[in-house]
Amino acid sequence: MSERFAGKVVIVTGGGSGVGRACGLRFAREGAKVALADANAEAALAVAEEITALGGIALAAPVNVADSSAVNACVDDVVATLGPVSILVNCAGISHTNLVHLTTDEAWHRMLDVNLSGSFYFARAAQKSMVELGAGKIVNVSSQAAIGTERGFVAYSSSKAGVMGLTRALALDLGPLGVNVNAVAPGHIESPLTHNLADEYGVAYESIREEQIKRNSIKRVAQPEDIAGVITFLASDDAIHMTGQVLYVTGRPNS
Repeated sequence: MSERFAGKVVIVTGGGSGVGRACGLRFAREGAKVALADANAEAALAVAEEITALGGIALAAPVNVADSSAVNACVDDVVATLGPVSILVNCAGISHTNLVHLTTDEAWHRMLDVNLSGSFYFARAAQKSMVELGAGKIVNVSSQAAIGTERGFVAYSSSKAGVMGLTRALALDLGPLGVNVNAVAPGHIESPLTHNLADEYGVAYESIREEQIKRNSIKRVAQPEDIAGVITFLASDDAIHMTGQVLYVTGRPNS
């Protein structure tokens, strides 16, 4: 078992399910102490217990990522319990589908609050430890949808495009202080989020899965673990000279 993250403290937002859960388990297997920040307290606790059962160290950290005060308190608690934060992975996100004329103010603001503001709040809070340490890694989760790939994702695409801009801006601000900031932009992932989207569309998930496989050059659907592998690469010293970059993980040439 690799120990490339031995002794490092990692916060994974959205750590209770999907890509966040896969990241938490992957970091723990490679020696990190992991804080699972999630609005779903039970889900975060369940993943923390999984990690503990594997012999790792984990903390369930219930939090509303859209509440800046709650985020600050969460990061302070992680530092007090596990130690200074070396790595932040912003996985927490929600999705909403509707054409522009059907997208309400509430839906628009909720998408930006969770997907974009939540990433900013955690980055702003966690970078303090990293700057004090003189080194750190922030990995944001954007989406292929940020470049506009399908109709009906105006709010989601805008929030994820914002995450790309946030990534570049943070890289410029924090690079001189020893902090690398990068992002991944997945395509379709088989996860609770995409199953929920299928329910929202009123179709069987299997039909969406088959359509995605047809579109992909690599004839499979991405699993959360596939994205976690790229995220842990960006969080490792193997990516020490990368910053402000967005890696597309889509199973096909980006377009």
